[in-house]
Amino acid sequence: MLRRLLAIAAAASLVPCLVVAVIWVRGYVVGEVWQFRPTGRTDTTTAPWGESESWCVQHSIHSGRGRLQFVRSEVQEGKAQAPGRTQAAPDQAVSDLGSGATRSDRWLDALGFGYFKRDKQYFNRPPVRGSYWGFRVLTVPYWFLFAATGALPALWAVRHARRRRQQRRLARQQCPTCGYDLRATPGRCPECGGVT
Repeated sequence: MLRRLLAIAAAASLVPCLVVAVIWVRGYVVGEVWQFRPTGRTDTTTAPWGESESWCVQHSIHSGRGRLQFVRSEVQEGKAQAPGRTQAAPDQAVSDLGSGATRSDRWLDALGFGYFKRDKQYFNRPPVRGSYWGFRVLTVPYWFLFAATGALPALWAVRHARRRRQQRRLARQQCPTCGYDLRATPGRCPECGGVT
């Protein structure tokens, strides 16, 4: 029963593993961005120069260069990206988190994983003044997703290969553990001591 459950779980996990592999390879050729509809107004703030701005949250998923990024951006109402899927160059679809980090940002980048947080803030450099949008970016490398979805199929394949090898050895009257010829000593293997 446990063997059958493992086979079913491995087969179910194989499909996402193959999908991740295809998207991973495709991400080096073309980048993709999926924008979702912005949520309603989150808050209204007043800039230091007296103008008030309304803000909303927009989520997006970015894929490219072997990375998958989940982005939550706090944008000015009316300036959000249109919902839908767009293609871009792989370098433009995903962001390097640490390249534009300032002292007020929080970021982490290790083994392809990344986290970046920037709060919305105002700037006033006459004659230009405005606001930076707030971002939260979570980066997950495709190698991790491939390993996570491919673990069960790999475990099933190893167990299946081991079981087949033992059955072939028993059919040839060999020790199932080490492959020693057991025609002269059928009860116990003289090489490894295994009982057949």
